[in-house]
Parts: sequence; C-alpha cells; structure tokens
Amino acid sequence: MEETFVRLYSTEKKLNGKDRKPKVFLSDLKTKYIDGPICFNKEFNAVYFSRNHIGVAKKGSDGKFKYQLFEAGLNRNGLDSVIQLPFNNRDYNIMHPTISNDGTTLFFASDMPGGKGGMDIYFSKKSGGTWGTPVNLGSKVNTAGNDLYPFISLNDVLYFSSDGHGGMGGLDIFETTIKDGKGKRAYNMGEPINSKFDDFAYFVFSGSGYLSSNRKNKGKDDDIYEVDVLRNIKRGKDAMIVAKEKGSNKVLAKTTLVINGDTTITNEKGEYSFMVEEEQTYKIQTRKADYFDGTYEVSAASSPEDEFSKELLIEKIPKLVLNAVIKDASTDEPLEGVTVIIKDLLTKTDFGEITTASNGVYNKLLKGKKIGDNLNLTISLEKTGYLQKTVNVNYTISKPGEIKLNDIVNLAIGKVAVGMDLSKMIEIKPIYFDVGKPTIRPDAALELDKIVAVMIQYPSMSIELGSHTDCRAAANANLKLSAARAKASADYISNKGIAASRISSKGYGETKLLNNCACEGKVASNCSEEEHTKNRRTEFVITKLR
Repeated sequence: MEETFVRLYSTEKKLNGKDRKPKVFLSDLKTKYIDGPICFNKEFNAVYFSRNHIGVAKKGSDGKFKYQLFEAGLNRNGLDSVIQLPFNNRDYNIMHPTISNDGTTLFFASDMPGGKGGMDIYFSKKSGGTWGTPVNLGSKVNTAGNDLYPFISLNDVLYFSSDGHGGMGGLDIFETTIKDGKGKRAYNMGEPINSKFDDFAYFVFSGSGYLSSNRKNKGKDDDIYEVDVLRNIKRGKDAMIVAKEKGSNKVLAKTTLVINGDTTITNEKGEYSFMVEEEQTYKIQTRKADYFDGTYEVSAASSPEDEFSKELLIEKIPKLVLNAVIKDASTDEPLEGVTVIIKDLLTKTDFGEITTASNGVYNKLLKGKKIGDNLNLTISLEKTGYLQKTVNVNYTISKPGEIKLNDIVNLAIGKVAVGMDLSKMIEIKPIYFDVGKPTIRPDAALELDKIVAVMIQYPSMSIELGSHTDCRAAANANLKLSAARAKASADYISNKGIAASRISSKGYGETKLLNNCACEGKVASNCSEEEHTKNRRTEFVITKLR
C-alpha cells in the first residue's frame, strides 16, 4: 500500500525577484513521514517540527497515527540530537510549532483533551532546559471549531488560522496579542489576506509575508502566496492616561488603575499609556490612598486622533472617622463583645460588622463622604444577654476628623434582667398625653409599639408599666391620672397581641421624683421646666423572665 507523505522544500529569489526552482530542504527530513511545518530559533541553531509516525510509533487508541513535535539541533551538516518534546502523546495531535523571539515559549496546535473544541492553540514555557506543561490560550483565541497554524512575529503579534471565529469563509487568518498567558481580542485580517476559501499558515517578517490558500482553483488545492506588508496594522488608538488631583491639578504618581479588570499603575508623572481597541469601551477605576475611588470611561471615540490623552481628576478624601464607645446602661462601663452594625440609609450600604474589645470602642474610617454631606445611619447593637438596640443618626458633616456618635445618640445597652427599665435599654421617646387625659396619642402609640416588639422577641418576659408625673397639681389627682395613663398604655400593648398576664400597670403620680423638685403643700419649687420634665416619664420595668 502506498503511503502519502509531505516533504519540506525551500527556494531562493533570483536578482530579478523571481523564485528559483524549489529543492528538498534538509535531507534529514526527507522521510516516509509527513514532515512539517517547521520553525527555527533566532540563532538558527535549533529547529522544531511536526511529523507523523507512520511505521515507527504505535497508533493511538482510535487506530490512527498522530502528529507529534520534535526538537533538534541544527549545524552545517544538518540535524542532530532529534528528540520528542515531553508532552507528546500518541492519542492526540501536537503540530504547527512556532517559537518566540527569546526562545522560551513554543506555540503549537493540538486536539488534546480539555480544549475548546477541534484543534486549539497552546503554548509551553521552557525553564531549566525543560519544556513545561502546555497551556491553552483561552476562549478569545480558541473556539469550538479548529484554531491552528500559529505564528508569533518579532513584535509579539500572534497570527493563527481559524474556522470558528466567523469570517469570510473556510479558514481565515486572525491576529492577536498575548497577556498573562491568554490571548486578547482576535482580529480578522480581512482582504486581501483572507478570501471565501481556506487561508492559513501566515508568516511575516521585515515587510514581507507568506500565506497558504486554496483560493486559486476554488478550493481544490493549496498554493503559497507572497504578501507585501505596507504598514503595521493598528487595531485601535494610543491613549495616554494622566492621573491628577481634583482642584489643584497636582500629578498623582503611582496611582493604581484597574482597566476592564486588569490592574496597572501610573508612572512618576501620573501617566499610563495603552492601546484603546476599536469598538470597545474601557472602564477605568482609580485607587489611591487618601483619595476617593473613581470610575471613568475611555474609548477610541473619545478623540478623532490616533493618539490622545485623558485626564482623570481624583478627589482627595477628608479625614472622617466614626467613633463610639458602647457602654452598659446600668453600670456606664464600656462593654466588650458588642456586635456593632452601621448602615448608610442613603447609599443602602453598610460599614461592615465590628465586635468591640474591652474598651467598648468602635472606630471606622468613613469613606465616600465629603464635608457638607448628610449622614443618615442606623446603628444596631447586639450582645448575648443584652437587649438588642437600634438607633438612628441624622447628622450633617461640618468638619474633618472624628464624628463622635455618643454626642449624637445614646449608645448604652441594657442587660436583660429583672428590675431593668426597658425605656433605658432601647431608643424610646417620652410618651406624651394631652393635658389631664389618659388617651393614647398617635405619637405615643409609635413608642409603645417598640415595647410590643421587645415582648414578642422575649416571650417569657413580663413587665410593669409605671406612669410618673411631676409635683405640680394635687398629689391625689396626679396619682389617679398616672394610674389611668398607665392602664391605657398597658391596654394598648395587650390589644397588640401581648397576653394581659404579661403586663401590669401602676400609677405612681409624684411619689418617685428623680430630683429635688417636690412642690406639695407649703413646699415651693424653683426647678426649671427641664427639671420637671425629667420626672414626667413612663417606665417599663422587667418583672419576670421565665
């Protein structure tokens, strides 16, 4: 049976530019096998080529001989030290080698398992004289079709052929660049490089190139074509990014830029340049200590020129710190182990969860806020054995530095224990009644609903609701009025679904004043209205927890 084989040939140009008659290239490669394609390192003392092993190696599991890659030394007498590359495998093809200018990266095509489909393009890195495990160039290069015939140029542009990217028909030639071991966007080279037939095996150097195509006889055979490269193809525009401080225009050196997910950094002049590809918008995020994070966009449409610059004006952050000390409502001592959660109601974000140390301190750098901004926060405080507390903060930032939350709201939490007053443990406003009346007003109902919520949270809790007055008016009248108000408040809570057995009411009138503001009989009081107000209160004392 006659075996089909392919040989390597070479030709030279005559002085008139015509090609001489081809002759066999390297008699060492004149074998019964299919030899080629082939590539050389830049010193021309090493070659890499693919060959099938008909009559020599074992067949693969599918009963066919596969292409494998070989490395050999090259001297004036031909090849020496021909060896197989370590990742060859008789069960799949490894072929079409091309080597980088520095001789450390070998690209090739293979249908090894784990690819994107058909033939894919891989590379292997050489380290310590040994070729490493092949790496797939990724989905921007490889497709479900066939991607093959790679060629890496002197300026590190990778050319390859593919029938899976879509194009003019059959195999088309594409170009891409490599970053971090992955191919970037693949560009179809268009006419006249590509046609509606198969175009492949592109090779270019010093303004000249060659490709193979079956366009001449409508796909019936392959021919080699010479290409004159008139200029380098640009697939976008050169953009110069300049990072500056907003307001002062101060250059910001060493500013971190995240461009469509890739991180880089500006130079000492605050500059970074890169190619802005056509039909693509680049999202640029800036990060720098003591400055607000910024987000900007740039595209090829940003300027009609092939080269342009874009300034990124970055705003300096004022030093703003939220400060708080969480204390025990009964002892006024700092509390350890309190979980503090602060949420920004305006931006719908939270500042993360912090658990206090033994000093009870909460400190958090406030990011994203400027002088004059309004803070609308909720602060949640939680600790095992203590009543959960949530308070609201409304505050306008007037200056840099610490924002002391303790000066704005009460951040003490109370231990859930018999004898504790819930009104001192949760954020509850005074419960007001109309003069001389026990009727529950709408504003009082809102506060009593907070007590209902606590009693739902602690189903074994019982409380005594005590109503207190100041010294003004007759003592008996104050006693009766406070009792009526206490009962009205307790009834409201019971009507919200809390068992009546869990809440009792009592009116204390003026019998338990909190200060020296008595005024019965001949006793006269010179207390201020503010001092009298402290005595007008409603207490919710825990009487039972089981």
